[in-house]
Amino acid sequence: MKPFSSLILLPSGLILRRFLAVHHIAELLWPRLAHCFRHLIWVALLVPFQGQATMPGIVPKPVSMVEGSGAFLLASGTAIDADAASQQTARRLKEALAPATGFDFASLSGGNTIEIRKDPSLANLGNEGYDLSVTPTKIVIRSSGEAGQFYAIQTLLQMLPPAIYSKQPPYRPCWTIPSAHIEDQPRFAWRGLLLDEGRHFTGKEAVERILDFMATHKLNLLHWHLTEDQGWRIEIKKYPLLTKIGSQRPRSPVLGNPTLSDGTPYGGYFSQDEIREIVAYAADRFITIVPEIEMPGHAAAALACYPQYGNSDIPNYHPEVGTSWGVDPYVYAPKEETFAFLQDILQEVIELFPSEYIHIGGDEVPPDQWQASPSVQQLMKEHKFTTTAQLESWFVNRIEQFLNSKGRKLIGWDDVMGGNLSHTAGVMVWHSFQFAEPALKNGNSIVLTPLEHLFLDLYQTDIKFVPQPVAAEGLNSIETVYAFSPIPPGATPEQIKLVLGIQGNVWTENVEDWLKVQYQLLPRACAIAEIGWTPQDARDFGDFERRLGYDFERLNSMGLEYYGKTPGGLPFTWSPANLKSGSSSIVWPITGWVVTGPLPGAGHWQVAPGAWKVHFNHQSGDVLMIEKVEMLENGKPVAVDQHLAPAGPGYDNNEFRLNISTVDPSAKYSLRAWVHGLGGNDSNGYVTVSPPK
Repeated sequence: MKPFSSLILLPSGLILRRFLAVHHIAELLWPRLAHCFRHLIWVALLVPFQGQATMPGIVPKPVSMVEGSGAFLLASGTAIDADAASQQTARRLKEALAPATGFDFASLSGGNTIEIRKDPSLANLGNEGYDLSVTPTKIVIRSSGEAGQFYAIQTLLQMLPPAIYSKQPPYRPCWTIPSAHIEDQPRFAWRGLLLDEGRHFTGKEAVERILDFMATHKLNLLHWHLTEDQGWRIEIKKYPLLTKIGSQRPRSPVLGNPTLSDGTPYGGYFSQDEIREIVAYAADRFITIVPEIEMPGHAAAALACYPQYGNSDIPNYHPEVGTSWGVDPYVYAPKEETFAFLQDILQEVIELFPSEYIHIGGDEVPPDQWQASPSVQQLMKEHKFTTTAQLESWFVNRIEQFLNSKGRKLIGWDDVMGGNLSHTAGVMVWHSFQFAEPALKNGNSIVLTPLEHLFLDLYQTDIKFVPQPVAAEGLNSIETVYAFSPIPPGATPEQIKLVLGIQGNVWTENVEDWLKVQYQLLPRACAIAEIGWTPQDARDFGDFERRLGYDFERLNSMGLEYYGKTPGGLPFTWSPANLKSGSSSIVWPITGWVVTGPLPGAGHWQVAPGAWKVHFNHQSGDVLMIEKVEMLENGKPVAVDQHLAPAGPGYDNNEFRLNISTVDPSAKYSLRAWVHGLGGNDSNGYVTVSPPK
């Protein structure tokens, strides 16, 4: 066969396309036939070799699992038999299985059955625990609570081929479930993730995608950070300026160069109708959403809308929506009008969110404005406060009284421990374990989310060796996350009961969109799921790593990006979803994603002038033909390389070069490729980008 370089010189593009198509068919026909043949063999031999069914890795690891012999074959005639108390579980199971299998499960009886029962005798496993039995002829799901039945479904789905998570699987595998008996229950009640909407806004669809992932991994709480100095993201009917003004900022820091401004207006918020839909979507997946409304600090966006509730008696008082990261000095004034304002807001929040806890922030409260305010100093004298920490505790206690009067509980960051915090408030420990000790001694329930283990906006490995996008300074590898043990050293049995659970946090100063959220969240959130569910003595990183290999295939079927998905390190990929009939354009981000300078140091993310190299790496499916590659500056081409080159089985001679003479440090750069599939659009691969040396 001739080298591809000589083929590209042929005068007719038609000849090239026909040759490639013929070669492509020859390359791919045998693997696909072999794949089908393997499945035919498996079906034929399933009964005589039932003992050889392989158990996929389940994440999080169940408490107890005994593997059996043989497998249950899910088929169009499989019946789902649920008692009266389990009809909603049956609905959820059908909805989970139908898209990939194409089965409607309308049979009332069949060759095999999935039986779902509410069983009060399993109360010892708790509402979220379950008993799951799989044999070749029957599956039995039992739990004392509906949540437990739901989690049994999640385990059952993970026992199926990963294609079960695909809405349109590329092939129809044999839907076999290995025989086993599983008895399972969670270690902690609070198994959460935090999504920061204040710095960057994700939108409804992204939140629902996160909730889908959480459900499959038995995570049950989304901490929704909805207000910040840099943006107010929740509609409040009584105070419309909070979203009209507070949800918008005139500019943002440049990714990787936060001392520079991008000059681009930014905004977004969730309407109350959207929030109701998201809360209902979460509830159907047994996920509680805990909203966070920051106070008394991180209040710049709110005070830009309603400045009368801040410390307006200090010099140069002029609150604006934050346009830089870090802690803004603007804090709420501790006066009656402010408490009335905040109680009005919280009343609307309570009506939207049925959660037991309402998060009020309470972190990083700068004392400067309180110290400079004559009215605040007078208040401190009246109450005999000698520190602003005491004043903050008084402020928090006032808010807690209101929440308690509405049947809710307050939770805040561990900064609220600085003064006389009530015993009934919850404390979210983010600094380190040393902040857990005083909370437990005070009788406060705690959630562990320490920066050195569970902050997911940090790098995932050493960036000097593996390409990664810009992230917060520091490193939290998946090994570091998994190694976290949530019980504080020296905690007594009574104090251990106060540990509600754990939470991983995605802060979004450097996480600008849904792609980056996925990349920072996954697969570390899989480790968090296991920490929250699986007993400490049953956890082993080597075993988890093995099971994570199965989980990667599930994430692929769910259409999720994650760190480590491509050998190139960055999620610059293409798939059938990017391709359509004729020519398609695909855009990947460059600013904040590709290192172009020394590490560490300010400005090392700045796009550099010179020769950039772009290479397309084919992984599976049809040949991809690349027509043109462009470097975009704020959406407009500033460098172009146009020639026809293939990415296909065995053909990777497709380097594109983009020469950039000058750069604008505050501009947003991205890469755009014009491509089409050859012989079809079933093509998958990734792109590597090499900046100038």
